[in-house]
Amino acid sequence: MMKAILILFLALRLSFSTAIWFDEASSESRSLFLDRLCDGRLSPANTDAFGTNQPAQHRCEQSVGGGRCMDSQNRLYDFCGIVLTKISLKDCQRSAERLAQVVGVTYDSATQKCYAYLQNGSTKAQLTAACPDADSTLSTRDGTGAPVRGDGIEGNTCYKCTRL
Repeated sequence: MMKAILILFLALRLSFSTAIWFDEASSESRSLFLDRLCDGRLSPANTDAFGTNQPAQHRCEQSVGGGRCMDSQNRLYDFCGIVLTKISLKDCQRSAERLAQVVGVTYDSATQKCYAYLQNGSTKAQLTAACPDADSTLSTRDGTGAPVRGDGIEGNTCYKCTRL
């Protein structure tokens, strides 16, 4: 389905210079998607999906349960997400491992979406700076410390990140 949409989009863009619309995406997210598509950052071999260009600082392989990551007080975390393009679990983990403040990762196996969770206190601008190629960020959650469990959302798995 996504390939068909992409092919249609490319044909329309070349012919009519139109834009693609995603039901759940803001115009900023669409713009990031198009930038990543045009400059080759959507390559399946890319393991720096968040665009940090930093070496790995963590390992994010220890599963702590199904669902989105939660802290010891059952709170969710601020996050950077790769949601407009599919990404493998391995590439999700390897990309998140490059983020300086990462505490955990949630991977949605059904949709192949990736969420890297950061310590509470990040502003929208700080998340954007930390994850320049993320197509989704949220900075209103209160999670702190390492994830201790998932919230049970089916199809998602929480992975705790530990500093190298």
